[in-house]
Amino acid sequence: MLVLGTVCLPAHAYFDPNTGGLLYQIAFPIIVAVGAGWRYIKTGLMALFQRTEKPGADEATKENGNGPQPPAR
Repeated sequence: MLVLGTVCLPAHAYFDPNTGGLLYQIAFPIIVAVGAGWRYIKTGLMALFQRTEKPGADEATKENGNGPQPPAR
C-alpha cells in the first residue's frame, strides 16, 4: 500500500485556481440559505408544538405553593 502511495502517475487534468473561487461563490450561499431555512422551520415547528399553560393553572400553582420562586441571594 505504501508503494502505491509513492508512485507518481501523470495527471491529464487541470484545475484552474479561479474555479475554486467560483465553486465557493456558488456553494457558500446555498449552504447558508439551507441552514437559515432549517433554523426558521425548526423554530416555527417548536413554537407550534410548544406546550402552553391552561387558563387558571397559574392560580392552582399559587395555592399549592409550586409557583415561581424568588431568586436566591
